[in-house]
Amino acid sequence: MSKSEYVQFDLLKLMDSSNTVIIPNGYFNGNSIASFNISNNGVLKSIVIGDDCFGKVRVFELDGLSELESVVIGGSSFRISS
Repeated sequence: MSKSEYVQFDLLKLMDSSNTVIIPNGYFNGNSIASFNISNNGVLKSIVIGDDCFGKVRVFELDGLSELESVVIGGSSFRISS
């Protein structure tokens, strides 16, 4: 059985005034982050993911984002290996 770990991160620190989450280059690459979930946020309109992010993430889930209009993913993000 696999172990699941919840790491709370304050998305408000990544959110600008236009309801956009911007994840800077190189974020969320740690070994303890296997999944990433954003849910039940009715105000988020855009997600911008920088380059080289989520290197170890195997599950990326967006749920209940009724106002979401766009997701932009930078280069070399969500890569298992080079």
